[in-house]
Amino acid sequence: MIDFFVEVYHHIAKEGWHHQHVYPDTAEENCFNYTIGLYLEDLPELFLSGPVPPEVVNVLFDCVIERWRNSAIQLGLNYGILPNDMPLLIIPINPYSTVAADEYLCQLHEYRKWQQHEESRLLAVQIIYPDENGNWPTEEHYNHLIAQVLLPTMEDTDWQELEN
Repeated sequence: MIDFFVEVYHHIAKEGWHHQHVYPDTAEENCFNYTIGLYLEDLPELFLSGPVPPEVVNVLFDCVIERWRNSAIQLGLNYGILPNDMPLLIIPINPYSTVAADEYLCQLHEYRKWQQHEESRLLAVQIIYPDENGNWPTEEHYNHLIAQVLLPTMEDTDWQELEN
């Protein structure tokens, strides 16, 4: 595990953040992706799930991070982040919820522990995308073959308290 953390550390030092892609263990599960290291810039860590190739997720993460570094991204529905203008829904999630910390963002928490950064502020957002017909995961006609895990969200008041 130490080798993994050293690799992540060097990648963050070189690129400013690390992309963690997790492949499914079974056919019933989906892959998911998240960042490690954005908290060091006081930016929220990113989470995205579903059958999106790691190379595409990397481009998407790059676009979101670049926009966040150069201006604020509004929580909620966003257009114009990606070159193809596909809408993205960006919602605050609770990175300390049991499901997030134990199942989906576990290496982020382990890395922060290894770096002794557990007390540093940690914000996280989930990036949700529509299906090929523009439907969102909570809508009736959404293509459920594009399964996206929806992590526990934070209330706007909780997010604002953490931002300050």
